[in-house]
Amino acid sequence: MTQNNDIENPIEFKPQADAADERSPFAEYDQLRLLHPKVKTTIEDTLNALDFADANSIAIIVGPSGVGKSFVTSVLPERLGGQGCVVKVEAMAESGRSFSWSHFYREVLMAVGDPLVEGKRAPDAPAYGQIPNNLSVNALRVAMENALQLRKIRAVIVDEAEHILTAGNAKTLLANLDVLKSIANRTRVPHILVGPYVLYECLSCSAQIARRTHLIHFPRYDRANQQDVTMFGNIVATFARSLPGPDPVGDLVPATPFIMERSLGCVGTARDLIRCSSNRARLHGHGRIRREDLNAVALAGANSDRMLLDIMEGEARLRGESRRRAEPRRMAQASFNFGGAEEHPQGRQLKPGEPRRKRWPVGLQS
Repeated sequence: MTQNNDIENPIEFKPQADAADERSPFAEYDQLRLLHPKVKTTIEDTLNALDFADANSIAIIVGPSGVGKSFVTSVLPERLGGQGCVVKVEAMAESGRSFSWSHFYREVLMAVGDPLVEGKRAPDAPAYGQIPNNLSVNALRVAMENALQLRKIRAVIVDEAEHILTAGNAKTLLANLDVLKSIANRTRVPHILVGPYVLYECLSCSAQIARRTHLIHFPRYDRANQQDVTMFGNIVATFARSLPGPDPVGDLVPATPFIMERSLGCVGTARDLIRCSSNRARLHGHGRIRREDLNAVALAGANSDRMLLDIMEGEARLRGESRRRAEPRRMAQASFNFGGAEEHPQGRQLKPGEPRRKRWPVGLQS
């Protein structure tokens, strides 16, 4: 596959490297980050959503696993005014049944740079003695809210935000949604939640959260779109130029269709695939990256099919094609009699086996 120079080439972004990384043969490759078109579009959409939304709004960035969402969260703080204006944390996956809000509050306070995080007390707590756990959680939340307001934080970015909403049962899901809504209301600081497609499904469970939510979709590169295929070839060539070896560009560019297929069009997954295949070729001593190296490190067929199914279901939900999203609209049309729909009698719902009441005739019938 040849590169097409008419399509916008990805922009290279190289952060500062550690001294330990420079000794690795993949030091240049590991430092390489690409601001390709879909990354730039996602960042611009997020900035536009924050500019035109209310201060207590919630923006969510959803996309497939391995598409590069965490990389977007590392670039957003610079676009929003620098590290001092934006707080970025990662929601921790809990081993218990509920999400630990106290740990989340501590993470935000440490990201803000607030001193004496472990010494926070609730406003009504005694000056001395043991503080109950519920008061300590409230104290951490009050301290976090005050820190966000006093330090003029522009946004809070929460990576892996699905851990907040998927822990526990349906009752805890609604409770966690209420906490997010309350924090956004009290601080007037926009929150950016980043996660897979299930994050959007969870947020749609609350009407009050859904109405103030702004969705930003970070899509993969589509094999059915020729422009996406060409851009993906440019990305593979850019990655290959940073690899060690005799001719990595000549080895990988012809294999772009295979890399796009096995990575499902996700740049992050393709990046890992390319690095692992190059490392395997180097360890086996032949230097050149062969198809067998790509096959050996690519995702297994079952894993790839499972990921593709999740991606297709998520994309279908965002397009409004799933039955779960169509059912509420159908019920609303029947309830409000839109478009001349048949009216349904009002009344309580009948129990199983209970006959429907009707007026029986009284008196003699002729």
